[in-house]
Amino acid sequence: MYPQPNRAWNDPRGAYEPGGLTMGHNSCILRDRAVNSSNILGFSMSFDLVKCPDMIVATGTGLSPVVKAREVYADARTIVLYAPTSATAGTIECTDDPDAAAPTFYTLQDRPLGGALADVPLPLAGKVAEFAIPAQGFRLHMTAAPGAPLTFKVFKRVELSGVMAGSY
Repeated sequence: MYPQPNRAWNDPRGAYEPGGLTMGHNSCILRDRAVNSSNILGFSMSFDLVKCPDMIVATGTGLSPVVKAREVYADARTIVLYAPTSATAGTIECTDDPDAAAPTFYTLQDRPLGGALADVPLPLAGKVAEFAIPAQGFRLHMTAAPGAPLTFKVFKRVELSGVMAGSY
């Protein structure tokens, strides 16, 4: 997608033409089209989803293994979970020390607009949900232990670039 040729966009030098706009991975960079110029005139943040290892809640336990930030999601803005079709109610538990002999876990909570703090639920059967995980590690905690293993597909949303303005 390019702006229409010969159409001005608040530029005293005239219109931007195809080649003046670069897009990809949900991003948009507007470049100065002057000869030999590489100035960036504007920028929109760019994010992408990256596949992470699946999280499996074992039969009879109701808990998944702990996922550590430094090993999997330290660079993530959010975590995206795809629930298996047999998933039932559960929550996300976070810890500030996943390497402790007996880590302490805290249930992730959020405050809906105008509401009180409440536990953040896991996505139910066949659904997807996105979460910010403000912890060094997290695990999934099912309300009832499953009769068969539950495999949650996990992705992380990462920022692809940090350039905001200047020369490129």
